[in-house]
Amino acid sequence: MSDQSGSKPTNDIYTILLMVATILVAGATIFLANRSAVLFGSWNPL
Repeated sequence: MSDQSGSKPTNDIYTILLMVATILVAGATIFLANRSAVLFGSWNPL
């Protein structure tokens, strides 16, 4: 437990997973915003 030499790759894996998850959530948000604009019209009332 006190040996820190094995924790660096684990932290890198979690960092990569966090970046992938963030990119996927951002992509899904953009996709849903685009689909909503196509289906329901523009979100901007002006």
